[in-house]
Amino acid sequence: MQKLLILYGTQTGNSRGVAKELGAEAAAHGFEARVLGMEKWKELDFEQDKTPLVLVSSSTGNGDAPDNADKFYRFAKKRSTPPVFKGVPFAVCALGDSNYEQF
Repeated sequence: MQKLLILYGTQTGNSRGVAKELGAEAAAHGFEARVLGMEKWKELDFEQDKTPLVLVSSSTGNGDAPDNADKFYRFAKKRSTPPVFKGVPFAVCALGDSNYEQF
């Protein structure tokens, strides 16, 4: 069974709901889907385990990362971050509110 990792960043729970729906849909199509909050990222070994990754995240405030995604976002954004995501297939599902200038 093909594995799939879905990480979500959420402030109000909307992204968690979307991630769980994606996980259920993936499981219905034969994937072994694992859904985790982005605060769990340090427990994962992206370099060794090249499991396909889906990132589901909302923005909060004026385009900021949600609280549970902030450390993951800062880690992934740093130029000094080792290439831990090299070779990891990924997709991004971004949720925002168009009432804000940056969403």
